[in-house]
Amino acid sequence: MPEVVVVGLGQVGTVLAESLAAKGSRVVPVRRGTPLAEVAREHPSPAVVAVCVAEDDLEAVLRDLPTPYRDRVLLVQNELRPATLADHGLSDPSVAVVWFETKRDKPLRVILSTPVVGPFAATLVDALGAHRIPSHEAPRRDLAFELAAKNRYILTTNLAGLVVGGTVHGLVHDHPNLFADVLREVLDVEEAVAGHLLDRAPIEEK
Repeated sequence: MPEVVVVGLGQVGTVLAESLAAKGSRVVPVRRGTPLAEVAREHPSPAVVAVCVAEDDLEAVLRDLPTPYRDRVLLVQNELRPATLADHGLSDPSVAVVWFETKRDKPLRVILSTPVVGPFAATLVDALGAHRIPSHEAPRRDLAFELAAKNRYILTTNLAGLVVGGTVHGLVHDHPNLFADVLREVLDVEEAVAGHLLDRAPIEEK
């Protein structure tokens, strides 16, 4: 039975943990405040270490990640960028760009198929299928595009939503000019952070 360490048992982390357990993995849950060095002493060789913490906690978790865990990381965060991986010396991590939403007292909502990159991709895609969550393996070369597309979705809908509220569908169809203006500015920011121009057309279309 493969062992999987899941750091962060929020809504997305719980879905991943349940999906992996349903496919036969032995899940080791790690809650906020538990030292990762202590976890690594008790579980030195898991198949993967899924980091599902909130964006504000990610830097601290990656900084404290024990050496044996660094080559078996699966990252599951919003607002993730390729520079984050480079800054922490993660050369070949698995990354899931999650396109489903989980909220208390509401059924799981799928927006798009979730692309998964890296060594653990096939296992996670199979596990998410246990929850009937569509996902697919994606090549490493597509990671920057997939991350930029997800960041575009989150930032554009959240920022424009502050002005008009409502749903994403309503924002796109009832306020197209606002949506286009915010999208353009969000992509300007993404390019500034990345340090290079993006191929905007496919990102805007996704």
